[in-house]
Amino acid sequence: GGQDGRLLRWDCVSSIGADLYACQDVADPGEDKTHRSGIMCMDYSIELDAVITGGVESEIKIWYLGERQEAYELAEDEILETNVLFGHDEGTKVAGLRCLCDLLLVSVGHDKSIRFWDLHTKLEITSIDNAHDTPLSGVEYCSSNADIATYAVEDHLVKIWCIYRQKLKYILNVSGDVLQVKW
Repeated sequence: GGQDGRLLRWDCVSSIGADLYACQDVADPGEDKTHRSGIMCMDYSIELDAVITGGVESEIKIWYLGERQEAYELAEDEILETNVLFGHDEGTKVAGLRCLCDLLLVSVGHDKSIRFWDLHTKLEITSIDNAHDTPLSGVEYCSSNADIATYAVEDHLVKIWCIYRQKLKYILNVSGDVLQVKW
């Protein structure tokens, strides 16, 4: 993903032992499926065979790599046909996102919110507003604990949240700016 909003896929096109790759756009830039601004973050969903990206313009986009699954039946006559998730405040950068278990997605943004999404329906489940005092910079997922860690560069904190209850569990104070978190 790049500053131009496009997502590129590199495929190996040679036999074993040779380093030859071909590059292609995942979506045609002319189809208005790319981000209007740069891609800030991305993760891969094994269940969907899709890359999910967060952009500068507050949108989250789903880029299917295999067979496309664009329409989901919600009710008898209700179908959601979108690959874009809206929820973060307009004009807010989506700073981080992670695919969790059971087609659950979490995203964090410069609007200081944490948002949980159902990728079956492509709808927001819940949000935690003002999760930090400053704009969030990223999120990491720990599958063994079913927790996420969120961080904001400017507030010198890492916060640990339970993904099932969407409740704060721990606050970790650090002496400097938090630029990255890994489990």
